[in-house]
Amino acid sequence: MAGMERFTQRARRVLSLAHQEAERARNNFISTEHLLLGLMDEEGGAASRVLRELGLSTDRVREVVNRVTSSSTPFDPSRVELAVDAQQVLEHAVEEARRLGHHYIGTEHILLGLVRVEGIAMEVLRQLGVTADQIRRQIRRVLNESASASRAATSDKVPTPRKFNQVFILHGQEEQKKNVAALIQILGLVPVLLDEKNEDKTIIEYLDKYSNDVALAVIILTNNDPGILQSDIKQPGWRVDHNFIYELGYFRGKLGRNRTCVLYLGDFQDEGELLSAFTGVIFIPLDVAGAWMTQLAKAIQDTGLETNLKNRL
Repeated sequence: MAGMERFTQRARRVLSLAHQEAERARNNFISTEHLLLGLMDEEGGAASRVLRELGLSTDRVREVVNRVTSSSTPFDPSRVELAVDAQQVLEHAVEEARRLGHHYIGTEHILLGLVRVEGIAMEVLRQLGVTADQIRRQIRRVLNESASASRAATSDKVPTPRKFNQVFILHGQEEQKKNVAALIQILGLVPVLLDEKNEDKTIIEYLDKYSNDVALAVIILTNNDPGILQSDIKQPGWRVDHNFIYELGYFRGKLGRNRTCVLYLGDFQDEGELLSAFTGVIFIPLDVAGAWMTQLAKAIQDTGLETNLKNRL
């Protein structure tokens, strides 16, 4: 069904346990009673806690389920499917999560969905002296307790400051990237040389994973870079490829303008247009004399990072 990616691991385990319960009972369809047993069997879930606090046990629930149900004839273990009533339970679970403002679907939502469907599970619960209203009240209490505990833990916990210490270096020639990496190390930061061809993940996927550690992205732009389009005779010079523009915009949006730096060599067509499109991004010309090192070090220091700039430059 749609939305299954939002089900927690415990909720998915409930469905697996319900499947096992249906097979154990030799039923070709997973119904509400099997979901109820699955909720009881997933002992770490909120639903199991609620049901047990209401005085239920797995053995007692299974005893009543066995008494009011019968096995399928003939039974085919390779064709065990969700019954209509079980599908309704899961649909209601999604609705309950949405109503509570939760972005996940847990065992508590499945239990709330279960009590909205008039099936064997509700018959079993009634025989055991438990009503839908009791379950709803108990779930509210458990959720409120969990929320209070979470708030208390958050208020008591001293936040750990983020440690921005990585500098991404990409594009350009190997020698250029090594020179930049050497400067980054001198400043006491960690250079990360990214190569789209060699990474298991794309540059953007890598950044998404490690963005909390990234201090700066340094993009080297030269006319020998694969991201540069060589112009023809009618259009002398060289131009930036659209992929480079996309990456530059991505870094600017992800890290911020003052944490995105372009080291460029030579002139490129429509340079003014590119610069104006990325206002605030740091553009530093590469030069043989090495003035770019001082400018890059200063740009890094201006981000507020602690560096060895005073001692080294």
